[in-house]
Amino acid sequence: MLLGVVPTAGTARRGAEAVSDRLFWFFTAVIAVQGGHMFEHVVQVLQVYAFGVPDDDALGLLGYLLQFNGTEEWLHLVFNVVYLASLYALVVPLRSSRCAASRRPSSRRGPSRSSSSAACGSRPGTSSSTA
Repeated sequence: MLLGVVPTAGTARRGAEAVSDRLFWFFTAVIAVQGGHMFEHVVQVLQVYAFGVPDDDALGLLGYLLQFNGTEEWLHLVFNVVYLASLYALVVPLRSSRCAASRRPSSRRGPSRSSSSAACGSRPGTSSSTA
């Protein structure tokens, strides 16, 4: 579904187990920023290997606008810390909604949801319905 189709907040909904619109758009923004970051690295590779620009002068597209000599590593460290915090901010609500969904009684017949309750912090063989 991700290839060739841009999802909207409405397509992310599945009945009562819907992910909030804010969380969906935050996820979309995180993916867009990371995609832009990867595009910058592709441009740098092209600058070095296709156009013969020396490594130290290949700054990508934004690098020429935001040129901070000698701070590339610090910029990447800050970017990666913010990216990691963003992923954590996405995983926590998704995990809690999955755990809440696994605790709801199901009217469907079939295999039990013990594998999803194990991922929610309960030990295998213990009941999570008393939580």
